[in-house]
Amino acid sequence: GEGAALLQWFLDGQFTLLGHQIWRRDGSAGEALGLARNPHETPVLAEASRALAIQWFEDGGEAPLLLKSSLISTVHRAVPLDLAIVPVVEAGEITGLSIHAGLWTSAALSV
Repeated sequence: GEGAALLQWFLDGQFTLLGHQIWRRDGSAGEALGLARNPHETPVLAEASRALAIQWFEDGGEAPLLLKSSLISTVHRAVPLDLAIVPVVEAGEITGLSIHAGLWTSAALSV
């Protein structure tokens, strides 16, 4: 569908991935990569926003969910990070979120 096409468009060079992390409902997290591995005063995705994202997917919202982070990028340009969020589904239940943080490329912004 449209979500898969958007993710493919990102893979085709329209998104610079700067960080990634799996966050689970039980509060645990997978290995943090890139910017996500560094401690920040402002989280990549706030706790309240994680809960709302889970609710979005449980209510039938489609992936990816696109959001802006409150965390300002320290790479390329000093702007809020763009987030692409997809649910982690295990045994038919949403158990967490796969949080991809980065920046839309200048080519994407000029489309």
